[in-house]
Amino acid sequence: MASAPLFHTKTTTGLQHAIMRMNATEQLVRSTPSPTSGRRWQPIPPSPVTSRHKNPVQPTVKYYEEVNPVETASVLIGLVVLSTVLGLLWRSQSGRIQRSSRTGATSENRITIPDAPAFGSRATLLQFSTQVCAPCKTTHTLLSGLAEELDDGSGAIVHVDIDVTSRPEIANQFTLLQSPTIFILDGNGELQVRIGGAPKLAAVRAELDRLLTPAPS
Repeated sequence: MASAPLFHTKTTTGLQHAIMRMNATEQLVRSTPSPTSGRRWQPIPPSPVTSRHKNPVQPTVKYYEEVNPVETASVLIGLVVLSTVLGLLWRSQSGRIQRSSRTGATSENRITIPDAPAFGSRATLLQFSTQVCAPCKTTHTLLSGLAEELDDGSGAIVHVDIDVTSRPEIANQFTLLQSPTIFILDGNGELQVRIGGAPKLAAVRAELDRLLTPAPS
């Protein structure tokens, strides 16, 4: 029982000696100048401890703005006006008749299409269509009926419908930008009138009458 206090006293004394040596070493390092700067060592101050349980305050973000009804109405009215103008412009260009300025039945002026049906001996209503063209069927019905009405049964006036969906070389050859596109050819296969878009039946009839009526001598 007498050895326990002696052992405890000896251990405590050894620990105190170790702490004293560490303190002396720290004081020596602090008092020793730096070999490069000559300044004494200064301990780095500890960084402040912040709690991880406190979230920083986030700025309030505005995700939407108040809609101005006057500006919204102005934009809608502008879109309606623009669409109306474009629609009127498209309608004015659709069915517009362009008469050919070329004269003379030469090989350069004749319209030739490989594997196409025979043209009329006096006039041909040549229609270029596509499979996705909605007005093409109506145009086909009108032009074929007009050709049957004016023809005497001899094939003088015929209607020919060419589907260019799988024949892009024809569309490139004649610069077809609309479907349907109508060519009115004379008896020599010469292009006389070009109509882009769905034609008006009265306009086509008038052009055929002008083409088939003999010029006054």
